[in-house]
Amino acid sequence: CGNGGLFLDFEMERGADGAMTGYAFPELLIDVVRLSKEGRRDEAHDLFDAHLPLIRYEQQPGAGLSVRKYVLQKRGIIASSAQRRPGAGITPTARAEVDYLLSRVARVDRRANLLPQSSAAG
Repeated sequence: CGNGGLFLDFEMERGADGAMTGYAFPELLIDVVRLSKEGRRDEAHDLFDAHLPLIRYEQQPGAGLSVRKYVLQKRGIIASSAQRRPGAGITPTARAEVDYLLSRVARVDRRANLLPQSSAAG
């Protein structure tokens, strides 16, 4: 399963054994695989659907890596969201949109309940 995990829920049902993607919450993908293998179809789809807007947002050409690094920094996984040239940092508008999407994901998955950053690093 590739393509950023966009169709992971259905690909598991079609026989995929997992996914390799760069999504900022790889453990979500692990959970979808586990739930699918356990026959818990509705739970797998519900969890995946909660993350889908952020997965989609992260797939934007030219912006995806800055979005992913911003979320990974908010999660405390990396120290800086800065990118090497020619990569651009996340814009203030995109940062606000990602924070909004994270708050929506957090309604279903507490792992996305991230405290606001005190500064716009990166």
